[in-house]
Amino acid sequence: MKTWENNLASPDAKFANYTYINNTRQFHLIAEPIKHNILDNITIDAMGYNEITPGPVIVIKKGEWISLTVENRLEEPTALH
Repeated sequence: MKTWENNLASPDAKFANYTYINNTRQFHLIAEPIKHNILDNITIDAMGYNEITPGPVIVIKKGEWISLTVENRLEEPTALH
């Protein structure tokens, strides 16, 4: 199905997956340690969301309801901003 979201582009970024239930976009983010390649031969330990850093782009429309679940798999507290 063609939607307005098909017209969006974000180079080098991924869009967050969601489900649409009861007129609400429901996102699930997992905060976890990951390995991140910063150059072809350099990998660093990093914190990621859904296996990437920075985390995925969350797209919503003005006035739309969302539900955001964050599962923390880190050894310390975390926050979204």
